[in-house]
Amino acid sequence: MHRYQVRAIRSQSGQEEMIEVMAASEQEAIQQAAERGLDAQEVRLLEEEAAGAASAAASSAGAGGTPEDSEGTTDTPGAYDDFPLVKVTDGLLAQARSLLSESLIEWLSRMAMLVGLWAMVGFAGLMLIAGIVVAIDIDSIDPFGISLAKAVLGLALLYTAAKFGHTGVMLIRSSPSSLSGRFFLNSVALIGLVLAVVFLIGGIAIGIREGAITHVWEGLVGAVFLALIAGLALSPALVNCGIQKGASAGREFLGILAFIAKSVLRIVPVIFGAAVSIGTVLLVIELIRYLAADDVDKVDRLVGMMALGVGILVAAALPLLVYLLATLYYLLIELASAILSLPQKLDQLRR
Repeated sequence: MHRYQVRAIRSQSGQEEMIEVMAASEQEAIQQAAERGLDAQEVRLLEEEAAGAASAAASSAGAGGTPEDSEGTTDTPGAYDDFPLVKVTDGLLAQARSLLSESLIEWLSRMAMLVGLWAMVGFAGLMLIAGIVVAIDIDSIDPFGISLAKAVLGLALLYTAAKFGHTGVMLIRSSPSSLSGRFFLNSVALIGLVLAVVFLIGGIAIGIREGAITHVWEGLVGAVFLALIAGLALSPALVNCGIQKGASAGREFLGILAFIAKSVLRIVPVIFGAAVSIGTVLLVIELIRYLAADDVDKVDRLVGMMALGVGILVAAALPLLVYLLATLYYLLIELASAILSLPQKLDQLRR
C-alpha cells in the first residue's frame, strides 16, 4: 500500500479539496476519491516524491551543485538576472502566477466544457426548429431531414466531447515531461500576457472607432485565450511538466514539444465551449433574420445557417480530433526520447 495525495473537485458543490488516501495504485486512489463524491484532478505518490527529492538533493550535493527546490521555481542564475527590468519582469510574472492560479484555470476549463455541452443541446433543438421552418417555407421535407441528421450528429458529438474532454486530462497525467528551467515557460507567459493586453486594448479601440461591439468581443476572446496560455506556462503542473536541470539539448527540445502538445489538450475544452456557444447564439440570430427576410434574402440566410451548422459540428468534434492527433504526436515524442536514450542504455549494457 502507498500513500497518495489527491487534489479533487467535489461533484455537487464544485469546491476543490485535497485528501490523502492509502491505495495500492493510482487508479485505486482515484476510485477511492470517486467513492467520496470527488472528481480527481491530480494524484501524487507522496513516498516517491519524498524519495525522489532526497535522491536529487544527495546527487546534487555530491556533484557540488545546488539542489533544486520542490516547486522547480529556481533556474540557474543568468548573467543578466540582476538587470533592473529583468528583476521587475520576474516580479510581475510572480504576481501573474498568483492571479492565474491553477484552481482558476481548472474552473474555467470545467465551466467552458459545461457551457459547451448545454450549447450542443440547444444546437440540436435549433436544428429541428430550423428544419421545420424551412421545410414549411419551401414546401419540401428535405430541409427537415438534413436538420434532423445534424441534430442527431450533434448529440453524438456531445457525448464524445464530454468523454474525450476528460480523457485528455487523464492523458496529460500519464505523460510526464520536463524542461531544464523556467526560462522558456516564463518567456511564453510574458509574450502571452503582453499579446493579451494588446488584443484587449486593440479590440476596444477598434470597436469604439468602428462603432461595432463585435470587435470588442473578438478582442476579449483573444485576450482570454492568450491569458490561458500564459497561465499554463506559469503553472506547468497543469500539463504535468516538471523542472529537471542538466537536460541535454535534445531532451529540452522534446520537453518543449510535449509542453505544446499537452497545452493544446488543456485548452481544447475552452475552445470547444467558446466556439459551440458563440456559434449557437449566431445560429439563433441567423434564424431570426431568416424569418424576417424577404424571398431574396432568405437564400443568403439559409446558406448562413447551413455554414454555421457545419462549423458548430466541427467545433464539437475538436475534443476527439485533438485527442487522436495528440496521441500520435506524443508517440513520435516517445520514439524520439527512446532514440536519445539508446547511447546511455548501450553504455550500461557494456558495463
